[in-house]
Amino acid sequence: MDKSHFRILEQGCEIWNSWRANNLNQYVDLSGCQLSRRDLAMFNLKNVNLSRADLTKANILGANLEGAVLTEANLSQAILPKDTLIGVTLNGVDLSSVDLSGAVLKGAKLVQANLKQANLEGADLTDANLVEASAIDTNFSNAILTGACIENWRISRQTTLDDVICDYIYLKASKQNDVIRFIERRPSNLGTTFSSGSFARLILQTAETVDLIFEDGIDWQAFFYSFQELRSQYADQDLSIQAIEKKRGGAFVVRLEVSSEANKSEIESCAHELYETKRLLSEAQGKIKVYEEMMEVVTTLAKRPMTETINQTFNAQVGNAAGVNKGSMNAHIGKNADDVMKLITALQQIAQSFPNDQKELVEGYIEDLSNDFSQSIKPSSSAVKRRIIALWGVAIAVAGSIATATDFANNVLELSNKLEIPTEAIQPQLEEFSRLRPDFEWSS
Repeated sequence: MDKSHFRILEQGCEIWNSWRANNLNQYVDLSGCQLSRRDLAMFNLKNVNLSRADLTKANILGANLEGAVLTEANLSQAILPKDTLIGVTLNGVDLSSVDLSGAVLKGAKLVQANLKQANLEGADLTDANLVEASAIDTNFSNAILTGACIENWRISRQTTLDDVICDYIYLKASKQNDVIRFIERRPSNLGTTFSSGSFARLILQTAETVDLIFEDGIDWQAFFYSFQELRSQYADQDLSIQAIEKKRGGAFVVRLEVSSEANKSEIESCAHELYETKRLLSEAQGKIKVYEEMMEVVTTLAKRPMTETINQTFNAQVGNAAGVNKGSMNAHIGKNADDVMKLITALQQIAQSFPNDQKELVEGYIEDLSNDFSQSIKPSSSAVKRRIIALWGVAIAVAGSIATATDFANNVLELSNKLEIPTEAIQPQLEEFSRLRPDFEWSS
């Protein structure tokens, strides 16, 4: 906040508007100001920064708010103008139950705004940014939504969309060089528009659903296992499968039914993460064991003093890829190569006490890691992260039945650290294993 600007504001509408007229290009900062119950009617607040300002019960009727920034401002019970809100920034603002019927909100920024039960009947929201806005039980009757972006907005079956005017809509927003651009137009063909009532039907169909898209087909066993885990994590949401649709090219869309209050973006992200973990476990089923020659070489290396220079080349084949030699590991892992080799050997040894399926999975993932390093794939790559997540999947699978599961998990965690994989990448697996095995301790 610029205190000098606030002092001018306190002198009243006439002085303020005169000062603004004489300083057209000056940036005006009233961010965080205490303006509750103030009479700001007819004030020229065009392009003024009012972010985080307290405007509770303020009278802003007739004020020019065009282009004003009201991010996270408190507008509870404020009396707002309806014809001068073009381009206004209302990101994160609580506008629940506010009457904005007939308001001109062309190009308004309403990202994460709370519009619950607000009255936007007849409002002009052309080109408005409604990304992640909450529009539960909101009245949009006769409103104009042409060109608006509704990515991850939340509506309910009680959201009113009667006679909405909408030629086309955008489903996503993309930020490039600090410029927000709307993408994924619907209807997708530029020359077409929604027919009467089709927009409302499309939107209400997805009001309480999450679409999971699997472009490259779907592993049904992995999906149903991951879905059960998803339901467990979101037990309060009563998730269910509404429909399964096969698309051209082998893609599938699984539509989940969720509550109107659900964070659909979060559920979608979690669902895909759980599926990928289960898919990796499923994918490794039936992989051949690592050849004995490879096992013998790894065991021999682990028994040697770490100060010894190892120049032996692994000639053994692992799958279709050559094994990793010490020099290769040093090149791609650096000073941690010896520790990585020891941890890999320890994981193999502990896995000998696992059921055959899980033991073969561990050997398969270690084979994959060996292939990665032999092919000069960096430890920070997504492929290596997937192997580590898959090893966590094995640890979780045996957590309830194998006594050495915690030792196995500790070694996987240390291996993650040696490969410099950030904790955030394996956070869900850490939390799930900790839930199953309270004796497992890690620092979050």
